[in-house]
Amino acid sequence: MRVHASLVLASALLFGGARAAEPPRLSPPRSDRAAAARPRTVTLGPVLGDGGTPEARAALREALARHLRRRGFSVVDAPGTSVRYRLQPTVLVLDGAGASAGTHIEVKASIVALDRRGRIAAMVEGGARATSATPGAASANLEAQAVEAAARNLAEDLARRILEGH
Repeated sequence: MRVHASLVLASALLFGGARAAEPPRLSPPRSDRAAAARPRTVTLGPVLGDGGTPEARAALREALARHLRRRGFSVVDAPGTSVRYRLQPTVLVLDGAGASAGTHIEVKASIVALDRRGRIAAMVEGGARATSATPGAASANLEAQAVEAAARNLAEDLARRILEGH
């Protein structure tokens, strides 16, 4: 019976009949599937750097945590053994300029991801600008928009780097 099935398949292939059966697809081991389904746990340190006010640095930290959660990370406050990465954000530049042509806010920040052993797993730098054509526009609102956009960019780039590495 087994020989007969092989001959039928071979003759079908030779004469343009049915396609060869595809090899079975192997699913990843359970441990790999569980790790892929589990969110990556990170702790987010205080925002360092001299750029901006303490309020702006706190807003950047909150925005980073929010955007990382949206990308599947579990952000916890207390570091522990289950924390996969320790994130250290830094504000490099937070500068605003108001002129007769309008108001401009620029934010540049970086974030370093350290693994459990303290080695650098990823390092990302990014930023954003917010501009208003209205002279004397509410700079606090523009600053909030620029900080939010910078946090979104940093979280997106960091997630991509971390997921590429693992």
